[in-house]
Amino acid sequence: MSWEYQEYIKSCPCGKGKIRVIHGSNDWGQTSNDETILCDECREKAENSEKAKQERNKVFKDLKDIVESYFKEHYMEKWISTFSNAKSKKDVWTIATRAKVETRSLNVFYSKCKSVDKYIEGLVFLVNLPLIITSLEITDQELEKLLEEPLRLHAEIHSEWLGEAYLHFKGR
Repeated sequence: MSWEYQEYIKSCPCGKGKIRVIHGSNDWGQTSNDETILCDECREKAENSEKAKQERNKVFKDLKDIVESYFKEHYMEKWISTFSNAKSKKDVWTIATRAKVETRSLNVFYSKCKSVDKYIEGLVFLVNLPLIITSLEITDQELEKLLEEPLRLHAEIHSEWLGEAYLHFKGR
């Protein structure tokens, strides 16, 4: 398996500078792409953008941790008690599926779920919280307020990630 590389220069977005691109591919269809911004102005913008993303991601993680901790402190017992009548793993899967926090098939669930207790606790994460709150019929304005910003940031980060994945898939 050998890699072949192509190196070329393209214009940067500002139109004043250049970007050096090294694109590689091998016999197995794998690719690599490395871009070096040679324009001082665009490199500074890219560095500032990356710093802003890192700060946003840190804020997101902190807010996510706060809301998840709040839920666990105030409602975890209620969530766990939802599963108290479950006599089998299938019952646990059924309850989680009805709450819409489980979307995998029963067979996949069986293969992945080693500990029911850890599974139930593991369902409590940011994206599942609105579904769990609805299924438990919780009315808590403070919790709803705590959820707003991390859910917004999650959607922003996820959308950005999808865009980058698409561009990567398209080879750009």
